[in-house]
Amino acid sequence: MSNFVANIDYLIIFLYLTMLVSIGFYAYKRDSSYEDFILAGRGMTTPMLISTMVSTYYGLDILFGSSEMAFNDGLMAFFGYALSTLVFYLFIAFYMADKLRSANFISLPEILEKAYGRKTSSIGAVSSMVYCLPTTSLFALGRVSEFVFGIDAHYGAFILGGIALAYTLLGGLKAVAITDTIQFSLMCITVAVGVPLLVYEVGGFISIQQSVPTGHFKLFGTVPPWLLIAYASSSLAILIDPSLYQRIFAARNARQARNAILTSTVIWTTFDWLVVAGGIAALAAVTSGILSSDVHPNDAFLIAVTYALPIGLSGIFLAGVLATAMSTIDGYTLVAGSNISYDIYRPLIKPDATDADLVR
Repeated sequence: MSNFVANIDYLIIFLYLTMLVSIGFYAYKRDSSYEDFILAGRGMTTPMLISTMVSTYYGLDILFGSSEMAFNDGLMAFFGYALSTLVFYLFIAFYMADKLRSANFISLPEILEKAYGRKTSSIGAVSSMVYCLPTTSLFALGRVSEFVFGIDAHYGAFILGGIALAYTLLGGLKAVAITDTIQFSLMCITVAVGVPLLVYEVGGFISIQQSVPTGHFKLFGTVPPWLLIAYASSSLAILIDPSLYQRIFAARNARQARNAILTSTVIWTTFDWLVVAGGIAALAAVTSGILSSDVHPNDAFLIAVTYALPIGLSGIFLAGVLATAMSTIDGYTLVAGSNISYDIYRPLIKPDATDADLVR
């Protein structure tokens, strides 16, 4: 992978990482109230919500996972996997967003406490915290750092994850929103530019169609029905995603939350489609001999797009790849911290905790 990356690309990545930490210092407030820190004062507008939603929920699990599924099974990655998730986002926008925002909750376990009591809330808080631990994103960061920088995946995950943690702890949701806006732009621009260039590099659609198995162009591929049902069932997790609830709670009003989810769904659909197209194009690059046959399906999309992009743009693309993981890490880590401070520490250990106690 490092053969595809020039010094200017490394410089772009370094400047990007430095900027993220700088934003954390910029957003830092010593006397921040807990609501300011965890919900940005409930003042997030539709554009801010769109940026932070899109970048948080589309991490490297999508970039690697969906592209690998497309590499192996073709269009099924979109029609059999991604599409069901998008349907649930629409359900939340039209049915849940107004109710959730109007209730003025701070966290998902607080809803459980109101409906079922403190014991259920405590179980929900622990479950939410475990759910929000960004293990897959850290794993993916390690793989990226190994390919891009040539350093051990464990050290790469520790360093890059530490950077995401630093600006999140400094600035709270405000810092996350600002960095997510930048990361959102990087993600969209780099994938929108990189995938068409990759398709062009492998000879266009006709060449791809001739290079990959015909089953790749069937809507549901050759995947058995029970597996399609399992994929669709996994999408139910969207309905209880603590980070999505946090974004709705942080919206200025219910209308902006709903509009942000609807707009984000359009962007997610486009992003999913591009990643799936890129995964299929990456397979064509392997079968046509452009890339080595030893390339792992999980890495094929990343390597193929980097190969197709010119120097400079490949650095921006790799910064965008890092952005997809770090934007997921910052959002979910913030929610996991909230589960500890607001949902466990406050009710069970220190009921009279001040805002300063909770932020600390």
